[in-house]
Amino acid sequence: MNEERVFVTYSWDNASHKSQVESLTEQLRQSGFSAEMDTLVTQKETAIDFTKMMHRAMTDYDKVIVVLSPGYKDKAENFKGGVGSEYSLMLKDINEYPNKYILVSFNGINDEICPLALKNRDTVDLSRDNGYESLFRKLMNVPAREFSPVASTKPNLTTQKVEPITSQLPNKLEFAGLWDETMPSQQFSQKYIFLTKMFEVNIKNIGPPTDEFSVEIDIPNIFTENSPVFSVNSGRKVFTFSPTKKLFTNQVFKTDPIQIKVTEKDMRKIESEEVVIRIYTNQGVTEERVPISALLYKRIGGERVPLTIDDFGK
Repeated sequence: MNEERVFVTYSWDNASHKSQVESLTEQLRQSGFSAEMDTLVTQKETAIDFTKMMHRAMTDYDKVIVVLSPGYKDKAENFKGGVGSEYSLMLKDINEYPNKYILVSFNGINDEICPLALKNRDTVDLSRDNGYESLFRKLMNVPAREFSPVASTKPNLTTQKVEPITSQLPNKLEFAGLWDETMPSQQFSQKYIFLTKMFEVNIKNIGPPTDEFSVEIDIPNIFTENSPVFSVNSGRKVFTFSPTKKLFTNQVFKTDPIQIKVTEKDMRKIESEEVVIRIYTNQGVTEERVPISALLYKRIGGERVPLTIDDFGK
């Protein structure tokens, strides 16, 4: 297994700072890293060329630890001495090999220690509790968190359609027919003494969703029972219905059932009358007229046959 070589470079600010760098180098070596600094190199090579040593640090080592300090910033930015030469070489190399250079600090991170060209690069603060662990991870290229590989499929998402403002769009409601049912009635000799019918009106929405409409059912003034509240207008009964919830496209609104009771006397008055259905929307009123015979009928051979006055009697 090849051993990665680490070079620690710094500025000789003072004896205390140099001692810290030596302690850092020793800590690295005791932790299994082949770390060197100028003091160690000069002990091996007594006639070392410092310029050549700096160049070798940039080219021959796998990792370079740069110890930031006020003195390092001053010499780097003004390209003074060995630090200036080394800094010039590093600027040409760091963008191509960003993982090779590791910036560290002994006493926090601030603008007083960091050269302008390195200001936005990650710096390890060795004064923090996890400082040395962070440094070791960078030296060994071991991330602190392991993420899964990117999956081959993405989540299956749906998009919710935004409904238009229905009050600004025309409502389109249409009459969709009558539903009716013959209730228990009274007959004598195949003639009705009275006939009871229940019916409701169906309204279909062929436009956008809406709850802004009402339906009126206008019938002749005949007896009604078990039916919704009504008003009387011009001698006719008027029932009014409004939706309790939004009616969506193609849905059908059904009025409450109306129950009527027809006698022979009623038939004489209403035989030719109509049921009038009015639909009120923001576009105005739509009216549909249905002959009363659509409700008053008997079945003969499966066919609907309108009732007449002759079908009633005592």
